[in-house]
Amino acid sequence: MSTEIAALEHDRYDAMRRHDIMRLRELLADEAIYTHSNAESDDKLSYLRKVENGTYFYHAIKVTDQAIAIIGDTALVRARMTADVAIDGRRKSIDNRALAVWVRRASGWQLAAYQPTVIPLS
Repeated sequence: MSTEIAALEHDRYDAMRRHDIMRLRELLADEAIYTHSNAESDDKLSYLRKVENGTYFYHAIKVTDQAIAIIGDTALVRARMTADVAIDGRRKSIDNRALAVWVRRASGWQLAAYQPTVIPLS
């Protein structure tokens, strides 16, 4: 089951990079809470709208140091995520530790929450 979640995480980040709104719509739960490294938070619809209109434009995303824990119908994914992203047209590099929460539904796994924490510069 961990390999399925790892594949879904890869798929999600790939859909973000490709701006694939249809795939992101499938992957995110209707109740999803998506918090950003600047502490702003979106629900599913507002996040999809921001990806679609270019508020968030992901040029590159890299995920490392991933660990997955399955607890019943919930999967917790801890990882390091670095990205080259434009936010409102301003290019920025981000380096975060992040927690993604997936829930198993009758239709399959969906992302319920995402919470990054910025790694301070040394």
